[in-house]
Amino acid sequence: MRAKLQAETEKLRAFWSKQGSLMRSTVERTPFIRLHGNIGGKSDKSDIRQLHNRFGWQAGEGRLCAGTLYRSEKFINLADHDRCATKALGQTVHLEHTVPVAALARRIAGYERVTPDDTIAWLLGHSITAAVTDGINCERRKMVQKGQAWTTHSLVGGHPDEGLPFRRYNPKEHSPIWDLVKGLPIDPDSFTFADHRANIATVLGWAGLDDWAERVSAIE
Repeated sequence: MRAKLQAETEKLRAFWSKQGSLMRSTVERTPFIRLHGNIGGKSDKSDIRQLHNRFGWQAGEGRLCAGTLYRSEKFINLADHDRCATKALGQTVHLEHTVPVAALARRIAGYERVTPDDTIAWLLGHSITAAVTDGINCERRKMVQKGQAWTTHSLVGGHPDEGLPFRRYNPKEHSPIWDLVKGLPIDPDSFTFADHRANIATVLGWAGLDDWAERVSAIE
């Protein structure tokens, strides 16, 4: 497992290291401009999804979750040539939005932001995704806790799951999820948004986006 984990991490680092210019240009894209300008209103979920895609948080279109920091053990053990995101061809992988896009859209609408960099930092600091398996005996369709299909308690003040995004999943229904940046399995009872922001800052450094990394690290 250690060798496969290291290989997966190397692929993650190679992806982010090549994406700096593309990621930087995200703030010039129409979906981002709409998202940044929509303060106090209802944000468009499709805009957030399109922005996620630019960071490799997408199974389809040949991306195969390439930029995803968190991956299940079953996903990691699946050989590259066996990873498929097309239903008609026998889909085997899925990009699971650990923090659902609907929840991000609701929360960012009320977030006070001044510059585009404020918005991108917030989005990166709160967007958590996991690469999991799909198809026969897959993790995708049974791992989310009952009642949280489109939401997460991790953003609810005072809830026992507040700040703990991976508590949205039932650990009995999926293989261990690994943090590729730290090389450790996720403990859903202790992994916080602060841990995620530290990881995002690291991969932004790989991409040469040190200024974004500083902004993400400053989020409380």
